[in-house]
Amino acid sequence: MKTLVFMRHARAVLQQPGQTDRERSLTPRGRLEAPMMAHVLARRELRPELIISSPAERALATARLVAEELMLADRAISLETVLYKASTDDYFEIVRRLSDGVQSVLVVGHNPGITEFVNALEPGAVGEMPPSGLVGIGMDSARWSEVKGNCGKLLFVEHPKNLQV
Repeated sequence: MKTLVFMRHARAVLQQPGQTDRERSLTPRGRLEAPMMAHVLARRELRPELIISSPAERALATARLVAEELMLADRAISLETVLYKASTDDYFEIVRRLSDGVQSVLVVGHNPGITEFVNALEPGAVGEMPPSGLVGIGMDSARWSEVKGNCGKLLFVEHPKNLQV
């Protein structure tokens, strides 16, 4: 079974004057929560072979913290510009391009797109993904190119509020 894990970027600072939204960095709490959520993946014996991240600073920092905690090389992180403001169709396109040799993927993105895509794969899976929230979905398809709506099986939903920070 192929596995997709979705993670909303960790908590980020508010946009400052003269700063673009893409430049927003993680808060101290966000820098703590991202590695903690990586531990959740490790406890579930999930070690993604590939991390696909939005290029926004807060998403990329989240992806790097998770990769570091899981002892994945930086080359395991792939940037997808479209994830910054991705629609469900954008997510489907990204997933369908994945190599069938890859079995597990972590996608680090933003709301509302990430929540909408999770719910397209598994209707009603989540209300709204919180910062650092994780959702794991098992794919019924043997090939990434065959992934379509309502083809997933919810494996888990993890919220950082359930962890001690």
